[in-house]
Amino acid sequence: MTSCKAVALRICNIMLDKNLTKSSVYKKIAMNESTLRSILEERCKSVKLDTIILICDGLGISLQEFFDDDLFKRENLEID
Repeated sequence: MTSCKAVALRICNIMLDKNLTKSSVYKKIAMNESTLRSILEERCKSVKLDTIILICDGLGISLQEFFDDDLFKRENLEID
């Protein structure tokens, strides 16, 4: 899977775990709503680390918690 898909799936999984809606996450994250929407809809080619940090801050988790998932194991990611 692509890294963008892994990031999108991870965000969605965290939202499910925390019972968060997309609109509540948009309000919590200090970034343009369209940026997060493009990530969740997998319309991006890459996601900057700075963006993931802002998302983690809005979701109330650490960067380590975000990446501590099998989605990010090397064998699960396609790298161009």
